[in-house]
Amino acid sequence: MLFRPNRQQTLASFIPHPRNQYARAAGIQFVSTCRPYNNVLMIAGRPKTGKTHLLHALAHFAQRNEAIESLACMSALQFTEQVMEGLYYKDLHHVLKRHASFDLLVLDDIDRLIQNTELADTCLHLLQLRQTTQQRSLLAFTIGWQPASSHPLIDFLDHQPAVRLT
Repeated sequence: MLFRPNRQQTLASFIPHPRNQYARAAGIQFVSTCRPYNNVLMIAGRPKTGKTHLLHALAHFAQRNEAIESLACMSALQFTEQVMEGLYYKDLHHVLKRHASFDLLVLDDIDRLIQNTELADTCLHLLQLRQTTQQRSLLAFTIGWQPASSHPLIDFLDHQPAVRLT
């Protein structure tokens, strides 16, 4: 496991607002199904609605699924550090290959990557690699954030299934 989910953020400690029951249920179904219909699920919401908590809780829950043998749970900052190290050591393709191989990739605050074109390009490439191998990606996106410019990553995310936390 590249980065472990936060130990305290579990489904037992996630107290969803009544309107968030659908998001919680969709996330549970996504990580517990042997082969989900879609291999990407976005959890969207405004700041402080519990996106990060739910992501970590779902990552914990995913460890019960025998179809998910490996997972990486990371923030946009941790992803950025991984990419920067890959660029510095000139082995970014190895970093992407490793991230593409995880059965489940949990990536928080993906909207923060769009601010940097190189990070957004790398993230898009990784998500497309994961789609071709049908590996699951669970993403969190902050609603209300407006990028300074458009990027193909935004278009990619617009076409993915999403649930909203309120």
